[in-house]
Formats: sequence, structure tokens, C-alpha cells
Amino acid sequence: MLCFLRGVKYKIMRLEAYKDLDLTDLEGEIWKDIYGYEAMYQVSNKGRIKSFLSNKILKQWFCGNRQLMVTLCADGIKNKIYVIQIVGGCFLGFTKKGYQYCHLDSNKLNNSIENISIETVSSRALLSYHNGVLKDWGIKNAGKNTQFVQKYKYVGTDKKGIKTEYSHNEMLLKYGSGVRSIYRVIEGKPNFNSAYGQTWERVALHSI
Repeated sequence: MLCFLRGVKYKIMRLEAYKDLDLTDLEGEIWKDIYGYEAMYQVSNKGRIKSFLSNKILKQWFCGNRQLMVTLCADGIKNKIYVIQIVGGCFLGFTKKGYQYCHLDSNKLNNSIENISIETVSSRALLSYHNGVLKDWGIKNAGKNTQFVQKYKYVGTDKKGIKTEYSHNEMLLKYGSGVRSIYRVIEGKPNFNSAYGQTWERVALHSI
């Protein structure tokens, strides 16, 4: 679906962004030159890669660890690069030693800038644990069977005793990086009895 806002044409996103190869901008899409490939390629905050050489949105593909990759070419040399590294490097800056880019919701198909953070290796592992995911390492269906499966729901109880249930993604969308405070409440950390006016618990959805 095409829409117009102040004379700018954009498209409401219906597909996962990496699958959308239409040159029309997605809603809110911002483009930046890719370092080392200026005037040849751009990356957007939605995780798409545009080639000025072919005037196309590049098709992304899965590597062995289920990360999305693209192939960029300069001076006759082809380089295979993780999309998360391109998005993170251009919008967040390069990582220092001991730090990595990570997907906040543990969904490696979602390379929008809102879902990417720079974390230490240990924090990245802890975040994956808190996301409550089970991994299926089957690669043959090009990612269809490699999605993370939600393992927990999170329940917040306010002072009136009203309970609100969240999936991890719903909680992340509402509280952002504040989910770390919620995790501390759940883990019983000292001085963390509540977060956002609620007590919290994590409830298993599946037997592990």
C-alpha cells in the first residue's frame, strides 16, 4: 500500500523488511551511506540495503548461524557482510573490543535499528536467556524453522492487584531498555522490589 505524507511517497510495511525488495521507502525509513562503500550502497534504519550500482534493494540470505547477510562489491572484490554489522556500524557506531551488536528481541531477522544494541558478550548472552527462547537449528527451510519460540510470559501486578500479561516483545516495546529493571525484580535483586509500579513474575508457557 502506497501512502503520501507532505508530498513524500512511502509504503506501509506488510512484509518482514528484509523480504521487501521494492525501492519505495517504507514508512519512516532513513538511509545512510555504508562506510567504505559510499556512493555505491546505502543501509536503512529498517535493515534494508540499497545498491546504486544496480538500482535495486539487495536480497538478503541466511548464513549457517541464521544471521542475514548481503554481498557488497567494490573494486571487483565481493565481501559477504552481516546485515546487523552494517546497520549497527552506520547508525550506532563501531563496537569496541569485548562488545558486540545484538538483537534486543533475539529475532535475528529483525535488523531494524530499534532492535539493535551494543552489549558485552556476557550481557548479550544474558539478554538471550531473559528473552526465554528455545532454538531450532534446522536451516534447510531458509529460516522458516529457525525462529525463536517464546518460552515465558511476564506478569506485572500493580498496587490494586490488577495483573497484566506480556510476551517479551510486548514488554520490550512498552518499556524498552527498562526491561532490565523488570528482570532484576524477577531475580529478587536487592533494592529491586518493583518496577514501573508493579511487582513482576515470569511464568513458563512450555515445559523445558
